[in-house]
Amino acid sequence: MKGGILICFMGIDGSGKTTLARELIADLKKRGISAEYRWGKFESSILRLLIFLKNKLVIRESNFNENYKKSLKLKNKLFSNKLVSKLYEWFVLVDYTIQIIFKVTLPLKLGKNVVCDRYVFDTIVDLALDLRYSDEKIRRRLNQLFRLLPRPDVLFFVDVPEEIAFRRKDDIPSLEFLKSKKEMYFKILEFLKTSYKFEIVDGTKSIQSLKKEIMEVLMKIDRSIGR
Repeated sequence: MKGGILICFMGIDGSGKTTLARELIADLKKRGISAEYRWGKFESSILRLLIFLKNKLVIRESNFNENYKKSLKLKNKLFSNKLVSKLYEWFVLVDYTIQIIFKVTLPLKLGKNVVCDRYVFDTIVDLALDLRYSDEKIRRRLNQLFRLLPRPDVLFFVDVPEEIAFRRKDDIPSLEFLKSKKEMYFKILEFLKTSYKFEIVDGTKSIQSLKKEIMEVLMKIDRSIGR
């Protein structure tokens, strides 16, 4: 496998992306191929601090679902202010671009293989839901980011029913939360059909079956993987 390949996993919370990404790296290592794991979704220590303070000051309920509803109500109120939403969007897009340049672009330039657990698409899903992007704005933001950031050589969407994903994790606010996210993911997949390589894999299958399926896809890109 030549260096500088970017492999990305995307999907709703609880779909198994992280497990598959780490299992793939382990399998590649057994074949003598090195690859680096990267968390590819937007994260910010400043934002985490603000969320922590918001939860301490505003959220009083002990019930997780009630906390989420109150948090969502506050977030929607904040983002209804055009200045706040613009500043937030600018902060996320600029900070995220810088993060990915260091996490992904530079390692690829150095010839390293990178396996991303989430990527640009997942960050756009969150922004689109938070800021109520139109379809055209989703396309525009994706195109803008990929003028600066590397496109995946292969992209896997791990598809699972929302009910199964909800049972797998105890930190998902609600089933409706997952349904809205999945709907947005499929909207983005529709946009990607004409210009990106992606594979939809069934996240309800066993890890072994999925690993085999993923490896077969990668072998089509680089035959040396199967040696």
